[in-house]
Amino acid sequence: MPATMRKASREAAVSSRAKLTSKGQITLPVALRKRLRIVAGDSVLFKAKGDEVVMVPQRRASVFEEFRGWGTEGIGSSKQAILDWVREFRGEM
Repeated sequence: MPATMRKASREAAVSSRAKLTSKGQITLPVALRKRLRIVAGDSVLFKAKGDEVVMVPQRRASVFEEFRGWGTEGIGSSKQAILDWVREFRGEM
């Protein structure tokens, strides 16, 4: 059965071949891992559509998301506001 792996966007197709191990595992080729920006430990979702298999990376929220806003009150959330606060804290302003 042919398997096709593609990204949901309209970018040019990348084709690679992988071999299924006796444990049902495959090694995702480097070109696809880079293209999909996935690394060891990331989750992917497989969807069967007829004779094709579509693999979709599952993005997770940042591990720091739950801590957003816990900083010092009164500091803006923009990069510039944070840099200004650091400079002021260091006495550079």
